[in-house]
Amino acid sequence: MKKFLIIFLILTVALIYSQTDNRIVIQGTGANQDLLREIAEQFMVINKNIKVEVPDSIGSSGGIKGVIDGKIEIARVSRALKEKEKVEGIKYRKFALCPIVFATNPSVTIKNLNINDIINIYRGKIKNWKKLGGPDLEVAVIGREEGDSSRSTIEEVYPEFQTIKYSDKVTILVRDQDMIRDLKLKKGAIGFGALVNMKNSKLNVLSVNNLKPDTKKYNIMNAFAFVYFEKKISYNAKKFLDFVYSQKGIEIIKSNYCEPVNQ
Repeated sequence: MKKFLIIFLILTVALIYSQTDNRIVIQGTGANQDLLREIAEQFMVINKNIKVEVPDSIGSSGGIKGVIDGKIEIARVSRALKEKEKVEGIKYRKFALCPIVFATNPSVTIKNLNINDIINIYRGKIKNWKKLGGPDLEVAVIGREEGDSSRSTIEEVYPEFQTIKYSDKVTILVRDQDMIRDLKLKKGAIGFGALVNMKNSKLNVLSVNNLKPDTKKYNIMNAFAFVYFEKKISYNAKKFLDFVYSQKGIEIIKSNYCEPVNQ
């Protein structure tokens, strides 16, 4: 009886280990969350014994900290590593460039804005869409916190955007998913985020300076990347990364308005 009990316990532990070993959790930014969920779904169709989870956002910083602390195997990020995060053995590996776009609630019929008008909107100088040839609607401004990757990308391309001081009337949100929710709910609202997350949102995605986000000349682009310790990564995690950079992964990235990066 004791012998059978020992065998049972060994098999149970082996099963738990097997299930844990076949599970990949990729935590981090919300900017590439939807894209990686789609890639993960396609990966699992081919690799039925491996489960890939892409949980809700904890931010790029949260993902990187998790990797450094040994709690996360792979982080998904939308910004470069800071100097203090460049610990020995850590790898930052880009996989896509994605447009960061300005979008409005469908109640706003304007299709293009120049960057100066956008800056004046965020400064509170333009308070009604009628002033820009749109409907007689109050502008509801939605912004992101300082250091946010989408905001930082805009500031790098248009440095004047960095000088904006949000008024008390501006709603500050942390995640793309929250931004999209509020843009859908608030008439006259304007905000910004990764185009890939707005794919099926029915929001009014704007051209900037007559440049459409799905064209090669569009210049507000954010790099998506993975962060991990190359020497510590598991076989299954490496298998998933190989899929991301494969022809199938490239096709999925392109179908989401992003440009693949092979590193």
